[in-house]
Amino acid sequence: MANKIDFLEHALDVNALIQGILTVSNIDPSLGSLSINSNYSTVREAFLSSLLSLLKPKRLKKIYPFQNPTDFAKSINMIETLTFGTPKYNEDIFSSSDIALILTNTEKMEKGLATFLRNKIKNNKDKFFIALDESESNETSRANLSDYLIFSINLDKTRYKDLKKVTVNRKKIAEAKKNLATVQVNKKILDYLIGSAEMFSISNMHTIFSTLKVAKSICAYKREKTVSREDINLAISLSMIHKAKQIPEFK
Repeated sequence: MANKIDFLEHALDVNALIQGILTVSNIDPSLGSLSINSNYSTVREAFLSSLLSLLKPKRLKKIYPFQNPTDFAKSINMIETLTFGTPKYNEDIFSSSDIALILTNTEKMEKGLATFLRNKIKNNKDKFFIALDESESNETSRANLSDYLIFSINLDKTRYKDLKKVTVNRKKIAEAKKNLATVQVNKKILDYLIGSAEMFSISNMHTIFSTLKVAKSICAYKREKTVSREDINLAISLSMIHKAKQIPEFK
């Protein structure tokens, strides 16, 4: 049976959340980064399989926490060079487009590799980064990538039966992608976004700017021309609230 979930109207459970994340990151590929907080389980593997089936990347590459940044530099391929008699080089995966990169065990990642990947995520234009974080709630990751990973999903309380078939509206996404550059943001909306960030004690400009980009993608997807408070609120739910250092109490 066709999936009826619409993240614009549906409560943001795990299914609506992933639909929203994939929709906006397809409209603006620079938004392609997600942290999955969960230990290895059938739920996580099923979720990851569904995610990749919707992403449809041309290439998939795993990055392990013990690797060194130099592993990803363009280097000479000795075997092919000797075989063909002319210099042959290993491909720099970060020069490839339409690739999904799975960062495994990010809680164990060495600082040098984390710094390298943070810069790649921060300047991302056409890749999708999936960070697998198995850290416990009371455990401090050796290298924290969370400030630059735009989206986050925690699967610890998700049951296998909670996972539904999710689809994305590729026709609407294609239209929104064409119209994204025309979306307008007025000063009142910017003030509202900044005020919201201050309310959650968020000062990281990358987080604030990314949330604005999410809101613009939502606006384009809705076929509207100007970002609204509603767009900002949904963008905050998708890309900011999980980074809040405080949640104000409303009476």
